[in-house]
Amino acid sequence: MKYAHNHSNHTDLGVTYDNKKLKFGLHIDKIYSKAALRAKLILKCFQTRSSSVLLKAYCTFVRPLLEYASVIWNPYHKGDINKIESVQRYLTKRLSGLSHKTYNQRLDVLSLDSLRTSSTHEGRSAFVLQNDQLSG
Repeated sequence: MKYAHNHSNHTDLGVTYDNKKLKFGLHIDKIYSKAALRAKLILKCFQTRSSSVLLKAYCTFVRPLLEYASVIWNPYHKGDINKIESVQRYLTKRLSGLSHKTYNQRLDVLSLDSLRTSSTHEGRSAFVLQNDQLSG
């Protein structure tokens, strides 16, 4: 996928945004592409479908891409949320014994948060921390 670069797109600390509208669609497209590719490579390179092994690889190599600076670019459009979440949905469905379970059941079995929940908690934590520093 080619990314349209023009003068209104800027990247700061690894987060790409439209300077005029402060939109993060390009950033979401980029991280989705990278994360989806890594998830597919993990499944291709490991012969095992062991949940513990593949989950460690996912949490080490893929999830950080999807969570990095998510407090800043936190998606609010349903399409963007589904795009980001689809990477985790794809990988968890291919783990041993989980293909027949719903996404929420897979998250429960694996003790994972959905990416939306994770970024919401990060945002609240950052907000509480900032308020504590300002008032204290």
